[in-house]
Amino acid sequence: MMRCFLAFVILVTCSLPSAVAIEARAADDLNKAVAAMRKINLTSLSEKQKQAKSQELDKAWKTVVDAGSKGIAALKEEIRKIDVSKEKDDFFMLSAAALLWQIGKVSEAKTIQGDVGSKTT
Repeated sequence: MMRCFLAFVILVTCSLPSAVAIEARAADDLNKAVAAMRKINLTSLSEKQKQAKSQELDKAWKTVVDAGSKGIAALKEEIRKIDVSKEKDDFFMLSAAALLWQIGKVSEAKTIQGDVGSKTT
C-alpha cells in the first residue's frame, strides 16, 4: 500500500511541471492570438500579405474561441487597453465583437453593445 502511495505522489509531482508548462503555453498562444488581431490596415497589404494575414487571423480566432472564458477575458482586457489609451482600432473591435458573440452569445451582448459598439463609431 505504501509503495502505491509513493508511486502516486511521484507521478503527481512529476506531472505538475508539465501542467504548468501547458497552461503557460496556452496563455502565451492566447496573447499572441490577440496581438495578431491588432492594428491591421488592410489597405497597406498586398494580396499575398492579405492571404497570409487571413490565415493568421483564422488561427488567432480559433485560439481565442478554443480558450473559452479565458479568450473572453483576453478580449475584454484588450478592449480596456484600447479604451484607456483612446486608440482607434476598428478592425480589432469588430473582430472582438464577433468573437465575443461566438463564444459568449447573449451573455456578452452588453459588452458588445457597450464597450465594442461605442468604440467603432
